[in-house]
Amino acid sequence: MLAATRRAHEAGAIPIIARRVAVSEVARARGVREATIRAACARGLRPQVRSLEEFDVLVASWLRGDGQGLAQVVLARVPDSERPTVDRLFDLSQGV
Repeated sequence: MLAATRRAHEAGAIPIIARRVAVSEVARARGVREATIRAACARGLRPQVRSLEEFDVLVASWLRGDGQGLAQVVLARVPDSERPTVDRLFDLSQGV
């Protein structure tokens, strides 16, 4: 989801539109409704992220170059085996 959001943003979409494009892309790829993906964006990051609006704020900050808040939320939920992927996504060579 986040990689798709970044791709859409790099293609010129503003952050909220980039997230919407990513939701559509991920839903199509997984064969589910967009509502399922939107709900997962917020629900999967609770308690730090309580709503899709909060998710959008974190994503917008990340796309503007301040991804520390979103990175910390994501890192709290991924297994150690996924850490290198998260590090690359957030460019965490210096750590969070």
